[in-house]
Amino acid sequence: MDVLKKRWGYLAIAVLILLFMGIGYAFSLFVVPIEKDLGLTRADTSFVFTLCFIFFALGSLITGFLVQKIPPAVLLRTAAVMFALGFYTSAQADRLWQLYLTYSICCGLSIGISYNIMISLLPLYFHDKIGLATGALLMGFAMSTTVLGPICGIGLSTIGWKGVFVILGILGGIVLLTGSVVIHTPTDDQMSHLPKGNKKINTVTELPPSGILKTKSYYVFVIIYIAIGGVGMALINHAAMTLQEDLNQSLSLSTLIVSFVCLFNGIGRIFWGIAYDRTGGAAALRKLGIILIAAMAAILLSLLLKKPLLFTAGTGAALFCYGGSSSLAPIIVRALFGDKYFSKNFAVTNIGTMILSSVPALIGALQTRFGNYTLPYSVLLLFATLSLIMAHLYRPIVEKELHTVC
Repeated sequence: MDVLKKRWGYLAIAVLILLFMGIGYAFSLFVVPIEKDLGLTRADTSFVFTLCFIFFALGSLITGFLVQKIPPAVLLRTAAVMFALGFYTSAQADRLWQLYLTYSICCGLSIGISYNIMISLLPLYFHDKIGLATGALLMGFAMSTTVLGPICGIGLSTIGWKGVFVILGILGGIVLLTGSVVIHTPTDDQMSHLPKGNKKINTVTELPPSGILKTKSYYVFVIIYIAIGGVGMALINHAAMTLQEDLNQSLSLSTLIVSFVCLFNGIGRIFWGIAYDRTGGAAALRKLGIILIAAMAAILLSLLLKKPLLFTAGTGAALFCYGGSSSLAPIIVRALFGDKYFSKNFAVTNIGTMILSSVPALIGALQTRFGNYTLPYSVLLLFATLSLIMAHLYRPIVEKELHTVC
């Protein structure tokens, strides 16, 4: 079997790995039972989620600089141990600080390590289908709530959140160990047999982190990424509680709805990846901003009218946009600044993930202060508006500064 066939097997395994690593997105399914069991507030659990994704970004950042010095297999095995240990010890936690240490820090770091390796290495096999491959990887990451959420819901009603955590830790660790045997950087011989892709991507100026941090193009894109990502992360973290507390839906129905709307997060990642291959990033970013504003308006109207169906539609549309921005982030960073320093450049870009990860905690604090989600979600509408403004500035700045269209 030559590398042109093997690469699809590598991609399938990487998607499976990211499916399990994306379980961090499903934390909202566990919020209510954890709060009841440990006596925590919404602000407490929101910060557990926020801190997890801060350390996810930190793990990705560290890995970006280590992956060229330490074999990916070693890093993946380290992540496997951390992931399994993190979920197992989280199940033993009876204090908030323990959750910070076990779930937020240990699991967050392991997810970030795995994520950076998959996003850095697998697209090297797919320069001819860079958007499709990256979108597929990130779809797996985002589809975790949709695929594993209903199973976790059944587990919550039978063995409780602690039992579910133990099982997730074991399965995730096994998947990562399997990936460590298979996933590797393409050899020189393999690269010689792979399609080279389109000319635009292969002739970009190769810039290291110190170079991209001096460009306006980078900051404009990162602001868009943070604005859209902040909305998506907040909704993923708070949608289930919004349904239960503001729209009076049951836990079981809320879990089902959240699993359904997270499907659009996954669809968005593959859809906008393919859209990039066909139309480029500038047009995609403008469309994302428009759709996101409409989605947040629908969500706010649903709270006013007490319409769960409208909330579901708006949240699905917003997560469709969030999936798009997440998919476009590594694609655009690679397209603008090249392959040579991609793992480092993308790691630096994940500092933006640290920033946007604070948005769920902000929304949780506002909800605790005002007792409902109307004002917090109005703040998210402002984020959506900012993303559209910056999207309109993106193309002329990139054309002027980098002399390319992306």
